Amino acid sequence: MIVLASPSRSISAGGVHYIFPHHQMNKPTLIALFAILTTLAGCKNKLDASAENFLQALNTTGRGQKLDVCVARKDSWRMSLWLSAPPAMTVGEVRAHDKELQALVSVGMLRVKEAKLVREKTDHYVDTGNQVEVKSYEVTEAGQKFYLDIGLHKDLCYAQAIPVTIVKWEGPMQRGSHEVVDVTFKRKVGELADWAKGEQFKDVFSVKQALREISEDEATATLKRTSEGWEAL
Repeated sequence: MIVLASPSRSISAGGVHYIFPHHQMNKPTLIALFAILTTLAGCKNKLDASAENFLQALNTTGRGQKLDVCVARKDSWRMSLWLSAPPAMTVGEVRAHDKELQALVSVGMLRVKEAKLVREKTDHYVDTGNQVEVKSYEVTEAGQKFYLDIGLHKDLCYAQAIPVTIVKWEGPMQRGSHEVVDVTFKRKVGELADWAKGEQFKDVFSVKQALREISEDEATATLKRTSEGWEAL
């Protein structure tokens, strides 16, 4: 709120009172100061702990900046197993995931590296003495763009989960050398990568269910305060 008090030659802006010597105040000066202080009163401090600042930080320095909707979803370790050579799974597990692997081959993200004979193991990793043919896979050149680090593992990712609403936050609080807040937020899913738009891929990887869960669930992140504002930790 701006309050202009002519007799006392003072101006209030945003709860702060500015008092000037009487002889320095004429009408043009008063109008100019009024305009400047009106602008200042409307400015938002980027260092404030606010939902607006947190949302901007998430979308410029945090999770809103990268693809993070991936084929293996919460079990990103599965991709490491699928690409191991020889496969680090039992033959039964390889066959169980064959539909998923073939779907990724069909959209150009994986290719068969080699087919080889391996000693068959039961689901309890007991050697049966039999030899069976299994295929090992590798990420294609086209797939490398989407093969990203997700936590401790890598996964093929096809969409971006964009932060859209801050639900709540805790802090600011001191944690180590940083002043931080723990933020809870809602997301929406952005445009799918072209290779992920086919119906076969969507069916095999339950894409509709994954997108619905992301939109409904709440996510969390930690942000730190810097001299330039809030950033993802």
